[in-house]
Amino acid sequence: MSEFEKEREELLSELAKKFRDSAKQLHDIALRIDRAAAESHKSNQHFEHSNRHLRESLGCDSTIPFTYLEFLEFVNAEEFNRFRTMPLITEEEIKEVDLDKLLSDLSCD
Repeated sequence: MSEFEKEREELLSELAKKFRDSAKQLHDIALRIDRAAAESHKSNQHFEHSNRHLRESLGCDSTIPFTYLEFLEFVNAEEFNRFRTMPLITEEEIKEVDLDKLLSDLSCD
């Protein structure tokens, strides 16, 4: 075998090894993605079940969607329904806000 053929053989062997290593890494990544997708799907099913249960307990026939996480922001169903039916904040109302007073009211000082 000539020197050129030996170098060629070594190079092909090295490339084959790199390809196998890359293929294994890609396979491992694909498995992790599949596991993450399955976990995400499981979480989504849990939230969907919670949303369904929540709607049933509130007697909500509304087509306005809300999520379990959004509902957690409210103290009770009455508060949720009150905020859900409120009109959107207008640009005029935003302009009228006293930011200094608001910051003062919200601060812990």
